[in-house]
Amino acid sequence: MAVVVAPDGEERRQVRFYRVGPGRAPAEAICAGEIPLEEDEGFLIRDFADVSGGGDGGPGAAPREDRPLGGGLYQPLGTSLHLMDGEFFSEAPDQRVIPPQYFTRTFSCPDLAHAFTVNVMRPRRYRRQEAKLPIVFLNDGQNQWTDQGMFGGWHTDTTARRLAAAGRCRDVVLAAVVMHPKRSLAYLPRPWGRAHVYADFLADVVLPGLATELPLAAEPDQVAILGSSWGAICAAYVAWRRPDVVGMVGSLSYSSLGLNPFTYDAVLLDLATRRAMPFRRAYFDAGERFVEDPANRRTDNTRLNERILSLFRRKGWDAPDRFRGFIAKEHCHNERWWRQRVGGALEFLFPPA
Repeated sequence: MAVVVAPDGEERRQVRFYRVGPGRAPAEAICAGEIPLEEDEGFLIRDFADVSGGGDGGPGAAPREDRPLGGGLYQPLGTSLHLMDGEFFSEAPDQRVIPPQYFTRTFSCPDLAHAFTVNVMRPRRYRRQEAKLPIVFLNDGQNQWTDQGMFGGWHTDTTARRLAAAGRCRDVVLAAVVMHPKRSLAYLPRPWGRAHVYADFLADVVLPGLATELPLAAEPDQVAILGSSWGAICAAYVAWRRPDVVGMVGSLSYSSLGLNPFTYDAVLLDLATRRAMPFRRAYFDAGERFVEDPANRRTDNTRLNERILSLFRRKGWDAPDRFRGFIAKEHCHNERWWRQRVGGALEFLFPPA
């Protein structure tokens, strides 16, 4: 049975499981149950039935508990998931779980006079007939993997792995694109850069190239781009310019180039005048300070991001399944802080079924 537990540790209710099929060994079975969870509740599994005889372990038998790897409670976000060996899956595994695999590819972009390195994480595999996989492009790919890059990196790879196993987001391909040597050239729109070239390069070269090796979903609502600072400007621009390919955007600490971005930023100017939101899903956040030093009064472009959030809400684009935005209290403008928020972006952009 499942025991539903409140945040304070109170055991609130019990849900019985029912055997629906044989397991991998005689002492194992496939069981099913419906576990209603309120916000912040979790569950553990206690005292499995003796599947070989159908009993409950016998009088006086010590209760057995199943918890997530590392302890705690199961707190999945999905509504129809399979749990095996402490991990959730969107489909029932029918083979040994193959761990995530990492590889690197290089794609040439003559119009930017650069060959881009793309570090890829293919998620775990557990089905012989693998379903199509969603993908997220990660700007500043040199900082995305765990303990790599500035401030120890974003840890996006281990975060995605942990969240998928916890049933909090789908298994997703990560494509971490290492930045151009002249960052502004690829990330900023005209007249400061050539983000239009970079956008088309991702949509027309990198994505099709990776699709020759990976079972990628082709629909825009399965493709996202995520970035921070100038990388956030770029992410919004790419999803805005190529909605036929990239349907979702994750923006952490959207930045400005001075003055009032609503007077020159092509994406913000368009958002202010259009009726329908151009993104299938949009995630925008920011911190409050630029650096940790409290004596430094520079903000994380907080006022600009508050205006962006207000724009989405004022236009009615804030449906919970399409938009998430907030200001993170006390957070600053570097990888150490983006690391703390990237998991929420992945959960929102790629929710489990």
